[in-house]
Amino acid sequence: MNIYCKFCGEPWDLDKLHNLKEHNGDAIPHREALEMFSKYGCNAFTTMRWRCYANPIEDRHVLKYIGNSQTKFRNPKWWMSPDNVMYMFKFFKELS
Repeated sequence: MNIYCKFCGEPWDLDKLHNLKEHNGDAIPHREALEMFSKYGCNAFTTMRWRCYANPIEDRHVLKYIGNSQTKFRNPKWWMSPDNVMYMFKFFKELS
């Protein structure tokens, strides 16, 4: 399952957040890795933890919904993907 950076939209494999190590070799617990990813995006696991500033590959509205889902839900199964957001937009457009 992929999770997406809320700043640029880059997909990350959720399984890669298991067994991560700090630069000093200490293990990063999975829950902490998820929180770091939610806060910093792609730059969560670099030496300088700043938010991701990569060029977005998704629309800014899509990124907003991805970010909101990461803030609202602790479980990454509920984090939105670009496909989820576009489906939601299409569904609501058909309703109106």
